[in-house]
Amino acid sequence: MTRKSVPLMLEALDGRVMPSATTPDPVMTHPIVILQSTHALTGRGTGDYTSKHGNPDVGVTHKLHGSATLQGTGKVTVTGQIHGPGFINSTTFTGKLTFQTPHGKVRVDVTSFRPAGPAGLPVWYRYHVTQATGAFHGMHDTGSLRVDVKVFPSFAAGGDQAGTFRITI
Repeated sequence: MTRKSVPLMLEALDGRVMPSATTPDPVMTHPIVILQSTHALTGRGTGDYTSKHGNPDVGVTHKLHGSATLQGTGKVTVTGQIHGPGFINSTTFTGKLTFQTPHGKVRVDVTSFRPAGPAGLPVWYRYHVTQATGAFHGMHDTGSLRVDVKVFPSFAAGGDQAGTFRITI
């Protein structure tokens, strides 16, 4: 393997002398390519969050309602529910989210990565498209999404809760 030596020279820079390395041939760089995500539902959104504690045997229902901007659909209304497993079924959190525009809707099923536990509503979920209508007919997508919930302080100690959510797909 041979090394190519680069001659060092001094160049004037506004009255200062700075060392410089120059090469006799211009350096060729590869063009920058911006890749788009392969997931049609990539995007972010925010909205309102509520939960109602009912019978502890069947779990808590967490409701989301807001808006998002997604790569494959544009600006959408987000609605959905995530159900806690309760005492009878103590496996994972599951639910459905719907992303809707005037041109169609996309419905996804979500399942938490971690099993149910005392930590409350999980942050990470697997999702897959179960229904796509209108302009989104035929859309297929699977992946992971994140739902961050911030409970209003006045509701933090009670059984029922309200606050805001942020979704990232």
